[in-house]
Amino acid sequence: YEPLYGEGDYWDQWSVAGFSALRYYAAAENTWSANTIDVTRTDLVTPRGVRVGDSRAQVLQAYPEALTGDYWGAYPEAPDMLAYVAWSGHTPGEIHDLSQLEFHEMLGPAILFFFEGDVLRQITLTNMFN
Repeated sequence: YEPLYGEGDYWDQWSVAGFSALRYYAAAENTWSANTIDVTRTDLVTPRGVRVGDSRAQVLQAYPEALTGDYWGAYPEAPDMLAYVAWSGHTPGEIHDLSQLEFHEMLGPAILFFFEGDVLRQITLTNMFN
């Protein structure tokens, strides 16, 4: 993965059953940071109480500002997705698709909800910063 910021830094994919994280190791600080966390377990919940197995309606009730669309081109294989972009600042109901946001509104942390039919199959936490 790119970019690397310092000598000895590297990216690492770590996982256990139903939980994986794309991590970055910064050698100079001897620290790890999470770039992306993917969850398919049903015992983990978002801050607003959504968990894998919930319906689309439950997700939208908890996250009415969630949007459809292409999240930075990162998930072309997942057309059925909603994205809650924490710092977008948009008003729920006025904007429905990520393409309607300005570039700066797409930055920062996001929760992505991936569906199979009407059922939430995966939750991804990510942060769109370099």
